[in-house]
Amino acid sequence: MISGTTQIIFEDNKVIKIIPYRSCMKTIEQVLKYLYTGEIVINEKNYEKILKCADRLGIADLRAYCFDYMVKNLTKDSV
Repeated sequence: MISGTTQIIFEDNKVIKIIPYRSCMKTIEQVLKYLYTGEIVINEKNYEKILKCADRLGIADLRAYCFDYMVKNLTKDSV
């Protein structure tokens, strides 16, 4: 479980500080796991939160996965 401030240090020495809120802890944990493993489960319940987090952190490939999920799951009821 993540608590307090978390820092992510990328290969280019770019540092991002994350100050999580309780409501987004699970999403941050999923995104951090993705950064380390390259694996994430995107579904109807989490794609919006993951997309927002990926956008905020500038994780382009994760954003693309979220957009792909949205496009593949478009229906006339969801538009």
